[in-house]
Amino acid sequence: MQKLLVGDKAPDFLLRDQNNNDFKLSDFKGKWVVVYFVSKNFNPNSLKLASDFNKLIKKFDSLGAIVVGVSNSSVDSNLNFINKINAQFSFLSDSESSITKLYSPKVTKQVLDREIRSIPRTTYLINPNGNVEFIWRNFEVLGHAEKVLKKISERRFLSRLTVL
Repeated sequence: MQKLLVGDKAPDFLLRDQNNNDFKLSDFKGKWVVVYFVSKNFNPNSLKLASDFNKLIKKFDSLGAIVVGVSNSSVDSNLNFINKINAQFSFLSDSESSITKLYSPKVTKQVLDREIRSIPRTTYLINPNGNVEFIWRNFEVLGHAEKVLKKISERRFLSRLTVL
């Protein structure tokens, strides 16, 4: 399966959030959407990443952006995860990996004598037209949410310049 690239139309999807409500990407056309993928929701990196996005959620809101996390965990597990950090954004369950395969295909790593398949940490910034504006793959968790926020500010500024 080919990786998504900057400029590609972001594949639409419908997943359940932590409250078992539908989340459909195309419902947010006209907004900046941050979609980030993690393999499991209760590992230290996932907790740090979600906490960092949550700390900045009002700044994302002020830029007309929404943040959504995606994992292979169940809806119930995601609810427990979100409650643990009191997150103010949606966390989606892709337990069958149908959307993850489109956005962030699993990679195989050799660990000692075993092959382990996992989802690499990946974040997509989707612009108001529904196209992939920027991609972060295998990023460092520390400072990532701030980098995403900064990129949205830059892209919003540039899009205003091209309109003038």
